[in-house]
Amino acid sequence: MGAASVEAAAHVRGLLGAFLFSGDAVEKRVGVLSGGERSRLALAKLLLEPANCLLLDEPTNHLDLTAKEILLGALLAYGGTLVIVAHDRYLLDRLPTQVIEVGDGRAARYLGNYEDYLVAKARAAAPPLDVKPPRAARSR
Repeated sequence: MGAASVEAAAHVRGLLGAFLFSGDAVEKRVGVLSGGERSRLALAKLLLEPANCLLLDEPTNHLDLTAKEILLGALLAYGGTLVIVAHDRYLLDRLPTQVIEVGDGRAARYLGNYEDYLVAKARAAAPPLDVKPPRAARSR
């Protein structure tokens, strides 16, 4: 926490506490942090600097369930644009408001979360319904 001014120290400590750093843990050198602690610290640092767009690549890797919940809460409260690349279904079912599928030289936009995206993809892949009346009804 040495880089923070005296005025910002309380704010920084509060943010670090929200990311599960408390007591002496806020004084640890970055070099001794575990992978999960480094991830949580990096996310906390992102929230200290004002930005209107965050690009996150697998933000929940190395996080335990408690840290994932804290991150999800922070991202839900974030007022800017989030672009997330992730394989974490829990995060993708709760956070996005749209999914952009990129592949085969094109991008397709789907409104909703990941579950909504899967439903839309299944609907698009389903064969069209045959609306012809049954043969017996046609012969009359």
